[in-house]
Amino acid sequence: MKMPWRLFITAMLFVAHTVAAAESESEEDERYPSATYGVGCPGEYFSSFLDKFSNDASIQREYTEYQLIKKELDLSAAPEVRKIITYLGSNHIKSPVLPLRAAREKQSLKMIKVRQRYVNENPKVILIKPNTDDVTVYEFVLNGCWYLSSIDHQASTARHPQLYWMDAIFPAMDDCTPYYFYFDPHTKRTSNGVLERKGYTPYKVENSVAKYKVHDKFMGLDATEITIPTSPYGMYKVTLPVSVERLTAAVEKNTGHRLAIAIPEFKSQSGVPYLVEEGNNTSSFICTFDAR
Repeated sequence: MKMPWRLFITAMLFVAHTVAAAESESEEDERYPSATYGVGCPGEYFSSFLDKFSNDASIQREYTEYQLIKKELDLSAAPEVRKIITYLGSNHIKSPVLPLRAAREKQSLKMIKVRQRYVNENPKVILIKPNTDDVTVYEFVLNGCWYLSSIDHQASTARHPQLYWMDAIFPAMDDCTPYYFYFDPHTKRTSNGVLERKGYTPYKVENSVAKYKVHDKFMGLDATEITIPTSPYGMYKVTLPVSVERLTAAVEKNTGHRLAIAIPEFKSQSGVPYLVEEGNNTSSFICTFDAR
């Protein structure tokens, strides 16, 4: 069944948009010059704004866009992964929209800023519970000050095991980087525990990646292997025993996007997926996230 990719969940479960632990304020200041700082805005830079926004319900009410975009999992489409998008007015939003510090600490929730891929990309914050794949992505827009523009509740394979979880790994075709999903060399587990809950363990960890043999569907095809980075940055790859032409058609059918097929001179872009012919009747879907 063909679905527009923007309606698909991302991530999933994985909520994984790989993230930096925290950006330095000096780095962020370069992205958001003080000239954009509006009168009365709670913070001159996004980091200082977020500190106040995330701990004051009245500031959250004032600096939230209406209609607020809300994305949630549609289980009626299972096992396909799809999102329902709704637009909320101020009278339909429960305050606070982002749990305050005391509530986050009580629920063991961790708030992390997503590292931007390019200057002036809308800032995003993810809220996670360590060792789970539950993630909520908060996106802000800048208009004199920052305003919360959308909330995206990611899927959870632990909660919804009937879903095609691999289809939910990659948020979109213009920004495929998973949220908070990588192999931790110290714990020897994935950051969100998803692969462990599926009963998978890596058969090889080398060169900054961990490789897993899998038996699951990806884009309606049988996947045999997934490769993930050993840090929040790096390469994600799903390998399938099909020709690259068949994989191209499957991705286009499921997402509406026809991806590039890498050739020797091909230069990948951070967050933009592409396909690779690995050999006879073997091909891979690849998404990389460059920390630079």
